[in-house]
Amino acid sequence: MADIMSIDRIKQIVSGITTAYPTIKIIRENQQGNAPDLPYWSYKVSANMRDFNRAYENLSVGTNQTVDVEKFVPIQYTLSFTGHDKGIVINTQAMSIISWFENPIVGGQVCRTLGFVPRLIGQVQDRSSIPGEEEMENKIGFDIRIDGNVKFTRNIESIRAIEATLNGQIIGV
Repeated sequence: MADIMSIDRIKQIVSGITTAYPTIKIIRENQQGNAPDLPYWSYKVSANMRDFNRAYENLSVGTNQTVDVEKFVPIQYTLSFTGHDKGIVINTQAMSIISWFENPIVGGQVCRTLGFVPRLIGQVQDRSSIPGEEEMENKIGFDIRIDGNVKFTRNIESIRAIEATLNGQIIGV
């Protein structure tokens, strides 16, 4: 069974930001329904399991003559945030979100509690698109890399005894 960063854990990160900054609205990107009033932020997540060979294992005695094998595989998540506005409020909000992740007592603590460490915060970039018939919407955004481990657990039956024979004679158990 894999313990992969679920949407609930992502929501805890987003909730931490919106709790610290109640005026910032953050929604998940590419979802059904209407977008909130401007300004607001959207986010999406991508994952990259790094070198599976760098995983490490932990063995522990389970119940009923079994052994629990836990394998921890390094993983990187990228949280991509995009701010949407017709003004410049999102510029200040971008700095607030970034400072939340950079603060070891606030965002850093939330991420560590979830088993992740924010590592790399990209620069704020213009993500505006070419205007169509509607009014131009300003978009800025940045990416945050979060490192962690994915835990795979399996339960295997332990070996109780090995019978050793030599020339048909039992010599040990």
